[in-house]
Amino acid sequence: MAQRTIVLTHDEYHVLKTLVERFRYSGKLDQGQLTRFIEELGSARVVDVTQLPRDIVTVNSVVRYRYLGAADSGETSEIQLVFPADVKQGPGRVSILSPLGLALMGEREGTEIEYLAPGGSFQIRIESVEQSRHTARDLVQG
Repeated sequence: MAQRTIVLTHDEYHVLKTLVERFRYSGKLDQGQLTRFIEELGSARVVDVTQLPRDIVTVNSVVRYRYLGAADSGETSEIQLVFPADVKQGPGRVSILSPLGLALMGEREGTEIEYLAPGGSFQIRIESVEQSRHTARDLVQG
């Protein structure tokens, strides 16, 4: 798989870097996936929140996606990408540090992604992204 360049706001970049470092040696996350994401953080395009394109997946975005390949039933799934502590606050929330969350973070609408999860390898297409009005800093402090 080719190296991707994800787009993050300054706040998201710093929060994600802190979270990833916190979990890096804990053994609570798949180390291969985490290592790949650390590399992606290193090459991320970091922008001011006012310059963030509307079709980029960020913290608290609502993402509609469709499975491709053998898993393609033609149906879409919808999730909200949140910090790990916020997963239990409602249905359809996915942690930014889960395999799906790590794969989606910083990607744009229309992108096809392949990611590894405990159930195997999955390929999805991001159908739509609805932005939150909150920045990563708002979510951490509020």
